[in-house]
Amino acid sequence: MELNLILKYIDYDILQGNLNINVNEIFYDSSDVTESSLFLALKGKKNDGHNFIEDAYNKGAKVFIVDESIAEYPKNSTVIKVANTREIAPIIASNYYGAPSTSFKLIGITGTNGKTSVTSMLEHVLTYMNINNGSVGTLGSKINKQNIKAKKTTPTTPEAFDLQRVFSLMMANKVAVTAIEASSMALVQHRVDSCDFDLAIFTNLTQDHLDDHGNMENYKKAKLKLFTMSRCSIINNDDSIAQEVIATAKSVVSKIITYSINNEADFRAKDLELNATGVKYKIVYNNQEKNVVVPIPCKFTIYNSLATLVTCITLGYKIDEIIEALSTINTISGRLQTITSKKGYSVIVDYAHTPDALEKVLKSTKEFTTGKTILVFGCGGNRDSTKRKIMGEIAGKYADYTYITSDNPRFENSKLICDEIESGLKGISVSYEVEIDRKKAIKKAIKKANLNDLIIIAGKGNETYQIINDTKYHFSDVEIVESFIDD
Repeated sequence: MELNLILKYIDYDILQGNLNINVNEIFYDSSDVTESSLFLALKGKKNDGHNFIEDAYNKGAKVFIVDESIAEYPKNSTVIKVANTREIAPIIASNYYGAPSTSFKLIGITGTNGKTSVTSMLEHVLTYMNINNGSVGTLGSKINKQNIKAKKTTPTTPEAFDLQRVFSLMMANKVAVTAIEASSMALVQHRVDSCDFDLAIFTNLTQDHLDDHGNMENYKKAKLKLFTMSRCSIINNDDSIAQEVIATAKSVVSKIITYSINNEADFRAKDLELNATGVKYKIVYNNQEKNVVVPIPCKFTIYNSLATLVTCITLGYKIDEIIEALSTINTISGRLQTITSKKGYSVIVDYAHTPDALEKVLKSTKEFTTGKTILVFGCGGNRDSTKRKIMGEIAGKYADYTYITSDNPRFENSKLICDEIESGLKGISVSYEVEIDRKKAIKKAIKKANLNDLIIIAGKGNETYQIINDTKYHFSDVEIVESFIDD
């Protein structure tokens, strides 16, 4: 593509070279660069792309976009300077790939908890109804539930180039609807700018990511941004900041639809029934009532399925078909993933890694667990440390026995992290022990379990690694449970 077309809609200065050049591809990682490509110098937490310009040039890059000056630019190259490379990244990516998100209905999902579950539910329902669909998030990038090759350098929402590249594949495959998880950092870092959102879903807001945002106010503002970017907003009206989300959506004349269990809403669940195999409820809307069954346990399954129902109805699909599809859903990987022992106890592996998520899992499972609740969990290193004591207190309040263990310690000392969690259990009359080795902690929990007991292994969910320093080692809670559960 001609460089001048890639640079549409942005302000820039030409430091060197000219615009009469064709670009074969765009990269932000110098290790991926190919001949006659454009290299965008992005600044990250660890690396600054400006330090890799020479490397990119040696691999064939002919165009460089920067936001700061360097001592010397490669000869025989074009150098474009902009105010902020992160801000223009989604614009040039969308230009290059032909604004692919305009070719399908795009749903953005944000909130502290529930993003992955709602995305997976939408994926299942749309696939069940034979709607050509795409999804992007924690579980990868998919078309009709099938993984597609996509570069992923972030936990949830890809970098702008990678996201637009995935969208271009979806456009080529004539996808009708795509659901993406929009994380707070993706919103702050402009990764989802230039996305043409038809619907935005708000699940909830609770404490998380304070290591990135500094405080809850900044975290909230990051989430609210999505609702300035969409034509329709679907909002959990039971959440404490629901009215702020509604006000934000109204400021851009977004159509607003609400769902709830407790408060008044356009779509509301009542007559709730929860058990170990799933949930049942009635959805009330437009003076109608419909029975809904979802074979995934816990109360927040009701919220997640409500968001899914409302979204699909808003897209014009028939409610009876949506309800039928939800009744056939399988366990979502690492989200309330249940493994049953032949000895009569069960294990739930869940991603709950925030105080709110952990409390909801423990409270909700108490409603149907007839035996004891045994909890295994830790907290990630180099992340919000203020939640560690709080999560310890929650464990002490709701679990009958707790194993405090490691999560992803990164560059922190695992024992010190466990000590901070333990400070929340001290003073509470509760049984617990510290076992830093996560594999040993899971094995101990399994040995301790008896008939009708429930083991909850929280924090890592579908992750298949453990991060120690900056190295990822293979580690899967599910695999460990399956290897020990019937020994």
